[in-house]
Amino acid sequence: MPDNLIPVRHRIVIVLSGQIASEDGFRDLVRQQDLLICADGGARHLHRIGRLPDRLVGDLDSIDPADLAWIERNQIPIVRFPSVKDETDAELAVEASLDLLCEKKGVQRDALSPATVELVFLAVLGGRPDHVLANQLMAVRLAERGFSILLSDGQSQIIPVVGPAQLTLEHPANPVQSWAVSAIPISSTITGLSYTGLKYPLDHANLERGSCRGVSNRPVTGQPIEIDLDSGSMLVIMTPEV
Repeated sequence: MPDNLIPVRHRIVIVLSGQIASEDGFRDLVRQQDLLICADGGARHLHRIGRLPDRLVGDLDSIDPADLAWIERNQIPIVRFPSVKDETDAELAVEASLDLLCEKKGVQRDALSPATVELVFLAVLGGRPDHVLANQLMAVRLAERGFSILLSDGQSQIIPVVGPAQLTLEHPANPVQSWAVSAIPISSTITGLSYTGLKYPLDHANLERGSCRGVSNRPVTGQPIEIDLDSGSMLVIMTPEV
């Protein structure tokens, strides 16, 4: 690897303005980061736990005045955009976070390998369904570029997987609750989908977009969860059963 490439994986946590299902899970993920970026109204979540971000990004149309005052009082840099724009605040937060990472590491953007960056989006569920869906598809696009991606509300996990790939899922920290694991095709077809450690295993299955065959599986206690994909893009979702 050339010397000017970032050699290790860096975790960037981006806090959006959706809902938080588990305060403990949210706090844990906020603590595990190299950079913390707040997108607009996501400031309310960070203000609540008293955790200042490295940057506030967005058009600031949904941030509460008290949260904005807290950011300004603590002299957190604000990257502000006009309300009429082509990108969502989440997209702008991604670009701002990558620029900041490069600035801190003293490298150019073209020297940044996506394989060295993990992007974690928090408060990404709940709220407006158009934003929820758009953020999930944005996450797949970023994964197709080579970034490692996690979306969460502190409880559920959504992980874009782009084949060929192997994913190992950790069993949830709350073993008392019943959990569901789903694999949902995003590309027109996914091939070679196999998994173990789930109640209903698959072996090199091919699924078309719109297929529900991979929905609502269940972890097997005491077994590691391994998911393999030969080709295509999908979302793997682990969420509590209602």
